[in-house]
Amino acid sequence: VEDFTPTTNEFGLINLNIGEGTVVSGNFTTIDWSADTYFIKIEMDITGGTTYEEYGISQLLSVPYALHAKTAANTFSGNYNDLSGTPINVSTFTNDAGYLTSFTETDPVFSNLFSITSPADNQLLKYNIGTSKWENWTANFLTTEVDGDATNEIQDLSLSSNTLSLTSDVTTVDLSGYLDNTDSQNLSNVLAQGTDAGSNNITNLADPVNDQDAATKAYIDHKFDMLSIANQ
Repeated sequence: VEDFTPTTNEFGLINLNIGEGTVVSGNFTTIDWSADTYFIKIEMDITGGTTYEEYGISQLLSVPYALHAKTAANTFSGNYNDLSGTPINVSTFTNDAGYLTSFTETDPVFSNLFSITSPADNQLLKYNIGTSKWENWTANFLTTEVDGDATNEIQDLSLSSNTLSLTSDVTTVDLSGYLDNTDSQNLSNVLAQGTDAGSNNITNLADPVNDQDAATKAYIDHKFDMLSIANQ
């Protein structure tokens, strides 16, 4: 049951779209038009109230086109097992010229760019420019720790007194022969080369003892003062 509140046009006619009114009861969209014969009853209250007067009952003699089209669109349930007479495979088509019945992969990317035997996960490959192919490759690097200790290659130098040692070494180095003041220094050969001090000062020079010893300025000044006092 539907309710309409229409207005007549300039010719006094009313146009109604059945199924688009205000629903009072029932569901227009669930009607199975093929299951039975259907009628339409029209009642009207010209005052706009709810006291309806029957104006007639008419049989619906044909299914509206839109409803028929909607039913036809849902003919296929979506399950291909519901269909009959469908071809089993390509070979049952009446014109199957050009269709492949079997196929072997001969793609150049598959067969011509690789020369690999016994492929495995995480396998390394190298490109051979001579053959223009990718080949198996075993990297040249240390894969096994021979002595079983992965940390003994990390070494550290240490110096204790006059002894130099290396972490986990077999022998040590004795540096006592290289300590200060262990050998006599002679500058005669150096001075014979015409050594130039380059305007640098020689400091901490001891007072002369021998006739040929070098003397500091303070030593000379002291001797000069003593000489001056003696001559007064």
